[in-house]
Amino acid sequence: MSVIKGDVTAEVWNTTRQTLRLLGINHSYKGYAYLIMAVSLVINTPDILTNICKGLYFEIADQFGTSASCVERNIRTLKYHLWEYGDIILLRKIFGDLYRCKAPTNAAFIDALSYYVMETLSKR
Repeated sequence: MSVIKGDVTAEVWNTTRQTLRLLGINHSYKGYAYLIMAVSLVINTPDILTNICKGLYFEIADQFGTSASCVERNIRTLKYHLWEYGDIILLRKIFGDLYRCKAPTNAAFIDALSYYVMETLSKR
């Protein structure tokens, strides 16, 4: 299975949800839905990460009726929670060397998670 560029598929959303659940994150975090959308946008439009603040965050904020700074903050909060309490084995598998240091930037975090989701989808 491959993800069709420009098409936000249900498989991407479901795989991202499953991955977040396995990591220890549920839908009670505001950043949960933002992160799922961020992953799907990055998979379908990888260049969106080059201008994360005025591209990715703005696009998500527009869809959810909030501000880009709220999107950034909520994803950052979720990321820090993962680094503190998430499944260590899966974190190492997804983030590799990034996991050794303190929590990565949001861009690096979203990029690594997106890559993992794409790899998971390609194995199906």
